[in-house]
Amino acid sequence: MRVLLANPPWEKPGHYYVRAGSRWPHFERNGTRYMPFPFFMGYAAAVLIEAGFEPAVIDACGERLTTPEFFRRAEAARPELVVVETSTPSFENDRGILRELKQRLPGCRIAVTGAWQDPDARSYLSLAPEADFFLAGEYEETLLELVRALSDNRSLRDIRSLEFRDGPDVVRNPFRPLRERIDELPFPARHLFNMNVYEDLTGCLPAPSLQMWGSRGCPFGCVFCVWPQIMYRTRNYRFRSPEKIVDEIEFELKRFPYKSFYFDDDTFNIGKERMLALCDELKRRGINLPWGMMARADTSDEETLSRMREAGLTAAKFGMESANQELVDHAKKSLNIDTALRNIRFAKSLGIKVHLTFTFGLPGETKETIKKTVDTVLDLDPASVQFSILTPFPGCDLFKTLREQGRLTSNDFSKFDGYTSAVFKSDTLSSASLEKACAYAERRWRKHQLQRQIFSNPLEILRKVALKPAKAVSIFLDMFRRK
Repeated sequence: MRVLLANPPWEKPGHYYVRAGSRWPHFERNGTRYMPFPFFMGYAAAVLIEAGFEPAVIDACGERLTTPEFFRRAEAARPELVVVETSTPSFENDRGILRELKQRLPGCRIAVTGAWQDPDARSYLSLAPEADFFLAGEYEETLLELVRALSDNRSLRDIRSLEFRDGPDVVRNPFRPLRERIDELPFPARHLFNMNVYEDLTGCLPAPSLQMWGSRGCPFGCVFCVWPQIMYRTRNYRFRSPEKIVDEIEFELKRFPYKSFYFDDDTFNIGKERMLALCDELKRRGINLPWGMMARADTSDEETLSRMREAGLTAAKFGMESANQELVDHAKKSLNIDTALRNIRFAKSLGIKVHLTFTFGLPGETKETIKKTVDTVLDLDPASVQFSILTPFPGCDLFKTLREQGRLTSNDFSKFDGYTSAVFKSDTLSSASLEKACAYAERRWRKHQLQRQIFSNPLEILRKVALKPAKAVSIFLDMFRRK
């Protein structure tokens, strides 16, 4: 059976869409380079190849394909089954893609998967008649069983985590248990993708960069986090052995000239012994590339960070959300702010480039807590920072709470991307206030960046940006004023 795995396009003037591989589906402005590798697509393709099938892939978001380009490539693949990744914000857009695929590929069946859940627990197929199947959660095994069953014309009723049509009815099979031994999975089929387009921690890690998973899941309970609640439906944390991780690095380096690697786990740095063993394994095998990680700032100590640095750790992305302990406690993040701040400063002292992420609108957020968070960011002076607006995706605890309290302000899921639109009013702030907070933080950060550049090389920055004299004087004076 010819299978096509697709991350379809969603176009918006001046922007590009980030979907597959992202825990936060959203638009990015043109000119930036961030793009996560679509891990589930890569693993699913590898599982199919291991079973003797020959899948094709199209990552329209990663390659910035236009909609017509996407359809031309889909038709050229001549698939019998197309597997399309979707998300909450792109739901309506993706339905249009499915309808067009149905017309262009007569006889081809369509399966949909991804981080999507209906707020009223309705099935995907009841809302999208264009689709034939829906694969819930991590879908490698579900897809393999579906392809085998379709190839052999067998019943679909025993395939867990699968929705399918039985005449006018939709059948929703029970969820399958998560695969515990993820070391047994084949390495993602990266040879099917254009590996030059995937990049994270831009400016901190040299490209091309190998994006990897060292684990799946997260044991913490953040009320807003999408993948643990929708893709995994559990807080289980499953990790790979250091030996298998380094096996993958060595294997990939033999077939593509990567200049760095990055662990894009939900939370990479859990388990001190495991982290130290990985550092030892990297050094033992002579892996000398710079690398980065998506991590928590309070689950490592100075010894672990030092050993990681010795093993090549160059950049770290830490999810902070807020600088206020009470707020992160309300969000069930279980983050120790004091420990996190101490470790961030220590990591910087080692020469590790730090990227921090914050979100506005956690329960209890006020104008004062927002200012404290932004002040803390400027004091920490990370290499880069991401500010967003808290987004209550359907399927997460946060959405359920806000809906019960009547605080959702939009039913337009295309706005649920946390980028420029607030789709709820917090217990203390309006939607407009949250949008203004994000803009305020961005302004202060851009000003801080400019000041930092001027201090490091004033003549060059003045030449590059061609500042007007009055503007230059204003910026220099602001450096010495109390914020």
